Amino acid sequence: MKREKKEKYGEKLIELYKITNEEIEFLKRYYKTTYEELKEKQVSVKTKYSIGEKIASIFDNILDKKSFKIDEKKLKEANKQIIFENVKFSEIIKKIWVNGDNKKSLLFSMYEQYDRDEINPKISSEKIIEVFQYEKILLNSMLSNLIITFESSLSRLFYSLVFKNQTYLKDKSVALNKFIFDDNNFVETVLSTIGEFVDGKMYDSLDTLLEIINSEDLYIQDKILSSFKEIYYRRNIIVHNEGKINKRYLKSVDQQYKKDIKEGQELICDKTYLDFAFTTVTKLIFFLYYGILQKYDNEACFIDEISNLAFKRLEDEDYEIAKTMYDIISKNKNIEFLDRMMAKINYLNALKQLGDLKTLTEELKLLDVSIATDDFKIAKLCLQNNNTQIYKMLSKTYPESFNAESIKNWPIFIDFRKSQEYIKFCEEHSNDFHDDSYDLLNQDKGECTNGKQH
Repeated sequence: MKREKKEKYGEKLIELYKITNEEIEFLKRYYKTTYEELKEKQVSVKTKYSIGEKIASIFDNILDKKSFKIDEKKLKEANKQIIFENVKFSEIIKKIWVNGDNKKSLLFSMYEQYDRDEINPKISSEKIIEVFQYEKILLNSMLSNLIITFESSLSRLFYSLVFKNQTYLKDKSVALNKFIFDDNNFVETVLSTIGEFVDGKMYDSLDTLLEIINSEDLYIQDKILSSFKEIYYRRNIIVHNEGKINKRYLKSVDQQYKKDIKEGQELICDKTYLDFAFTTVTKLIFFLYYGILQKYDNEACFIDEISNLAFKRLEDEDYEIAKTMYDIISKNKNIEFLDRMMAKINYLNALKQLGDLKTLTEELKLLDVSIATDDFKIAKLCLQNNNTQIYKMLSKTYPESFNAESIKNWPIFIDFRKSQEYIKFCEEHSNDFHDDSYDLLNQDKGECTNGKQH
């Protein structure tokens, strides 16, 4: 019989890290797709009920908010106003008055030929409010699901850590009679006990997260951890307190998040905030897995796996996350110099694409590639946007430094691919770049092309 190879802990960590990234990306894709569909729906509804919305706006204008009486002068002007085509306000609205009871509601009647949902101001307003309410529901639910996804990942990670670091269990024990009367299912009983222990810890996932960070002595950027705490507590008040700030939120988040807010105020989860939350959670997951990998199984092959995932972020133009990942990898003294240098180049490219040119310029002054191989020298030229020198060096070193596939697709050449020098290089190596040269030569002519976009 062939003995099975025992799985290394690093392999398990990489597997769990990939699963978590896939879960977050799946949720993000669902959110992005649904959000885009919802925005299209909002435009459609706004267009359909634009006439009714216009009338509702006129109603709002002619009503005095203090006295809750109709401003007769403004009503007279409104009656002459063209609402659509050549139809006036007075031809649509037969009568408008204020309800006399304590409800203080504005009432109206419409001429029968115009009494339709898309013209009725009350129905139109309700339809528009409803479709925009969907957006709030979507964003709030996505924030909650993001935290749920994080907690699932944390549970799996914590479960694996318990077997590496038994101090988590502290005084946890299994009664002896469980082994005596359980058909000697020792392993099953222990696993069940640990599973129950981990599940119990997830009732306060933030406390468990902090326990892991402290027990494993993990490095997490202060900005990431404080941002996650705010996201965690904002999600809690959205789920449990209608999004309104409570004492626990004010007590728990860092001072920077308390400026100009007070108890009872509603915190909004808009698209900008949710995008930030996805980025923050993804970065936090990276710090957790990378830090634990460093401690328990710091082999080059596992760092390569993490680097490959960072490169995928660059390819997908997810520069904010790629920047953080490559910044940390480039500072890892346990990997070879060339790997650190490559990570540094990719980190700088992410900075460049994010528009942080000040930091990029400062970093490039310290980047010495004088004794480096040609590929690193060309990479630095790419970061400097020195297209003339890139072309010259590629002409001398192609394809040993970079082959056609890398020049066509790698993120380091993203800006070079927009240059005239790239078009020239494609023409000179047309057998390798035929699709690209055709595309670039014709893109300004408005012609249809069948190649990749760069």
